[in-house]
Amino acid sequence: MYLPIVLILGLVLCIGLQGCSPTGADALWEDYEKRLVRVLGDGSSSETTLAATPIPRFPQPQKRDLQQGGSIGLLELGRLGHCRLGSLIANHNSSLGKVAEPATRFLYQLEFIQAAPACLDTLQGEEELSSTLSKELERKKAAAIDSFIWFLENDDDIRQGLFVKRMGLAPKSGNAGLSDTQQQLRTLLALRQAIETNDVERIDVTAFKHAIQSLSNNDFLARYMAGMDAHLRALNKLNQRLDGHSMMRCTPGHNHASQEILLNILTKYFIGNIQPYLGVYSESQFELSALMSALFEGSAWQAQVEYYFSDAGIAAEIKAAVREHILIWQRLQQSCRLEIKPGTAGRRPG
Repeated sequence: MYLPIVLILGLVLCIGLQGCSPTGADALWEDYEKRLVRVLGDGSSSETTLAATPIPRFPQPQKRDLQQGGSIGLLELGRLGHCRLGSLIANHNSSLGKVAEPATRFLYQLEFIQAAPACLDTLQGEEELSSTLSKELERKKAAAIDSFIWFLENDDDIRQGLFVKRMGLAPKSGNAGLSDTQQQLRTLLALRQAIETNDVERIDVTAFKHAIQSLSNNDFLARYMAGMDAHLRALNKLNQRLDGHSMMRCTPGHNHASQEILLNILTKYFIGNIQPYLGVYSESQFELSALMSALFEGSAWQAQVEYYFSDAGIAAEIKAAVREHILIWQRLQQSCRLEIKPGTAGRRPG
């Protein structure tokens, strides 16, 4: 039988591939290609580079300073000792506060907004200090979303989390870590939405701190992006190798033995081994797309996020490459009038 339409659509819809380490899906692709090359022999196309279809690389955002507001003098600060705001400002102005991590510096902006109203209510007869604090409160409210974008671009944990690694998702664990990643991203997105709706007062600072701490120990996003990169390269390379090869066609009177072996390799190693991991990446991309797009909109990360997580970036490129791969095998089947083994499509080995 020829490759069924259902199988083709399934492969096209499953847009991602699993892993990127030598023991992961890279190994699956290498094994698949080597077995094909043994049958194709020296007549196969030479090792082609992917210069014609480069995969984009995105530089990390340039680090920049956070715009500073007005200053509170020591005498003024002394008159705020009864307020929580006083200790916040004192910690922020300390030597440690001046070299604090971006997350801590951003949190100060939020906590200032949350603590200032209660402190202002206590400043009876302190018109000048009250005016200074009121102006700074309004400035911080107006700059809150810019401060959040600054945090996204400058925080080392986020920069590490969006640095594309060399290893993709582990084949045996699949998308383990996806749900935790979603939860952390939802927390950050809820914070952004609270800022955008001028509802900073309801932000749970503790939940934000926990999300950042969790992200620092989570490399799911980086591994996902690495896997997408690795498998697009593998598909492009193999398609270039197979397309137009003399053994990927049959002529009248031709002995079909080699082509039957090739189709068996397709069935066992591509459909049987690689295809199951397509769904892992497809699910991850589906689950993360809207979250990542909304969270990083307007930041220097936006182009990278759109490429890796939207439907129109690398997902579309992989989809097209899978379609091309299947068409190459369809042409072989049609020219040789060969069949793949019934019931093998998508079946897991063993």
